Amino acid sequence: MDLGLKDRVAIVTGSARGIGAETARMLAQEGMAVVITDLDLDAARETACGIEREGGRAIAVQCDVRQEDQVRGMVAAGKDAFGSLDVLVNNAGLVKDRTILKMEESDWDLVLDVTLKGAFHTTRAALPFMHEKGWGRIIN
Repeated sequence: MDLGLKDRVAIVTGSARGIGAETARMLAQEGMAVVITDLDLDAARETACGIEREGGRAIAVQCDVRQEDQVRGMVAAGKDAFGSLDVLVNNAGLVKDRTILKMEESDWDLVLDVTLKGAFHTTRAALPFMHEKGWGRIIN
C-alpha cells in the first residue's frame, strides 16, 4: 500500500521497542526516514540499525520527552540528519500497573509527565518546521 510518504521524515517517540518500534519500521517500509527516540539509546540504536538493515533510513537519538531542551535537540538532530520533519508520532508513554488505591502520587505524576507533557513538548518543538513547510502530520 502506498501512503504517499516516500522521502518524508518522521519522528517516533518511545520507539526503541514495542508499538513505537513497529510504527517506525512500518513508516520506513513506506519510504520515510525515521528518527528513533528513546531514553534507552542502545535499544534505539538497535532499532535504527534494524531498519537500515532492511533498506530504510534511520537515526537513533536519546531523549527524555519530559525535558524540553532534550526534545528541541532531538527535533534538530532529525532535521539536521534528514533535512525535514513531516510526521511526529507521540508514542512515548508508560503505565504504572497499580490500582488507583495503591498508586503513589509520584507514579501518577510520572505517567502524566511522560504521556501528556511529553506530547506537549514534542508537538511544540515540531510544529514550527511543519508550518514553515506548509505540511505536516501529528499522531497522538
